[in-house]
Amino acid sequence: MTRSDDVINEDGHDVIAAHTRVVRGMAAALAAIAATGAGVTAAAANVMFTFALDTKAKRSMFNMPHEETPKGIEFDMSEQLEAARWFEEAKQSVTLRSHDGLKLHGWLLDPDCSDPQPHLYAICCHGYAGEPAEMAKWAHRYAQLGFTVLLPAQRAHELSEGRYVGMGLLESDDLLGWVSLITAADPDARILLHGNSMGAATVMMAAGDARLPPQRRRRDFRLRIQFRGLAVYG
Repeated sequence: MTRSDDVINEDGHDVIAAHTRVVRGMAAALAAIAATGAGVTAAAANVMFTFALDTKAKRSMFNMPHEETPKGIEFDMSEQLEAARWFEEAKQSVTLRSHDGLKLHGWLLDPDCSDPQPHLYAICCHGYAGEPAEMAKWAHRYAQLGFTVLLPAQRAHELSEGRYVGMGLLESDDLLGWVSLITAADPDARILLHGNSMGAATVMMAAGDARLPPQRRRRDFRLRIQFRGLAVYG
């Protein structure tokens, strides 16, 4: 091998070594970027989870001041005021123990008509960060049609125990519990489920649940612009 070959060979090794160092450096940099990105993503996900679903967190949506927004255009003010008055006067407290041990609370309302219908029930589920009272206007309409109406407080809302919101997933299990409570007392019950916003998600998930008794799995869904769900059983 000549001297020139030695120089070329040594230069070649130097080039390969340099490339190796560059590749390793780039790999390390990319790994650091990926780790940083994963950390940022995890931190952001934790912040969003805490803000939206943890009702006990200091910086939770549930602890933020917010203005009351109009709910629906189907009711004039006089009807809403009448429904609110009726709800406060007629509501009866009822409780249920959830499958995971939470004490859930609801309000039971008798039919508000001269000809109540036997075995006819409506369960109205409120939305995210709401409360049963927001469903009073719907409940009053059902009561005037002869329904016995139940307005449950979703877990971690109003008087119901709980810390985390399930956006309908956990709440659908609770709704099945309310259905079972009614059917245990009245095996011939026909039950209408009505939900608003997250309550609509609750209704739809419960309506499609295989644990619902087969004889009560006849369904009639309606979705409206304001994301309300309706299902009829019995």
